[in-house]
Parts: sequence; structure tokens; C-alpha cells
Amino acid sequence: MNHLDEMSRKIRTLRSSNAVDEMERRWDEEYADRYNDSRLTLRDPAELSGDYPGGLGEFFSATNGGRFGDIVMRIEKRFRDQVAVDAAGEPIDDRDRVQVGDVGEDALLLDKESGNILLYHYTYFKHGWDTGVLVECADVPEFIATVALGSRYREIRGPLSKQSSHWWEDDPWYSYLQESGMAE
Repeated sequence: MNHLDEMSRKIRTLRSSNAVDEMERRWDEEYADRYNDSRLTLRDPAELSGDYPGGLGEFFSATNGGRFGDIVMRIEKRFRDQVAVDAAGEPIDDRDRVQVGDVGEDALLLDKESGNILLYHYTYFKHGWDTGVLVECADVPEFIATVALGSRYREIRGPLSKQSSHWWEDDPWYSYLQESGMAE
């Protein structure tokens, strides 16, 4: 599967189907009491000033950051160097990462060398989990195509086997992904 093509196709589909307006309508009519913002934001494409691996530039050439349900991809000026730490506050490895997004209080971290991207939950130990890595993808296009715009969106709150509820069944973004055929 070519995740870059899939990511680009899905973003084009969102634009051509007026998905932003549809999600705004749903937020106003159905979800304003549960969510602070509409569940989808697509900004105009942009070029990154920095040199980042992992298809981040290709994502920005499709949209300059944005919101996909609970996933918020930052604009470049909001990127921050970040270290993933374990329960003892020690770095989990010696990788150099930059935070390129957020999922609530969790961080989307891009490995500056490999382009690997992971969703990291800093207080994983409070849940009895062995690791704070909730989702890991080889690159940004895989993350966008399969998580932000796909069935793996359900994993953003931890391993499915450890979640206490099927929260995604009531999530308007995941419902939209299912209706549009992007998620199962």
C-alpha cells in the first residue's frame, strides 16, 4: 500500500466533498455540547521552511496542519523539540524528536532522522501500561492515511484491548470516517 498516495487521495476527497462544512454543521447541530471545536480543519497547503523527514513536507503540501477529530497537526511555527520519557522521567531512547501534533495531552512525535512518528502518552504508567507508545507509524503519510483518516483512529486512546469502552462509536469524526468509507 502506498500511504502517500492514500493520504493525498483522502485529503483531496475531504476537500472535494466539503467535509469541513459538513463537520461544522454537525458540530453546530449535534455536538456543540460535547466538543469545543469542529472535528475537521484543513488549512491551505504550505511549504515547510525546515528539512523534516518522513513525508512531513508532503503532508504540508496537502494541508498546513489541521484537525482530524482529536488529532491536531501543528503548523510549523508550533513545532517543539520533545523527549519521550518513561515512568522514572528518563528518556525512552536516544532518538531526537520534534512534536508535530497533539491528541489531547498526548504528543505526536516525529523522529528527526528516520521520519518514524509515534503518539506518546506521558502518563502511561498510571494506567498500568508497559509503554507510552500508543500508535507508531513508519512515516507521516502512514499515520495520516491509517490513523487520522482511517480505522486506526480507534487506537489514539491506547490499545483496543485495554480500553474500557468503545468511545469511537460516539465520536463524530470516526462516524464520518465510516460514512465516507475511509474507516471500517
